Amino acid sequence: MEATTNSKKNKRKLNQTKQLVKLALNDGWSQVEIAEKCRTQQSVVSAWNKGTKQGTEQQLKPLLEVFGYKLRRN
Repeated sequence: MEATTNSKKNKRKLNQTKQLVKLALNDGWSQVEIAEKCRTQQSVVSAWNKGTKQGTEQQLKPLLEVFGYKLRRN
């Protein structure tokens, strides 16, 4: 039962995806670097940046670890 709950959490879309990507870009990261950290493609990061797609908590975990505290503050 717990595995189901955990996998749903990992697939939950993060509403602050765009803000998180903007924080990383403003900190000097490139879309390619963000894609490598999040184990996805640069085109996906571009869609996140435009706000046309949202990443999952699992995908964005590396960015949340670095910039998550700034999201809570805003």
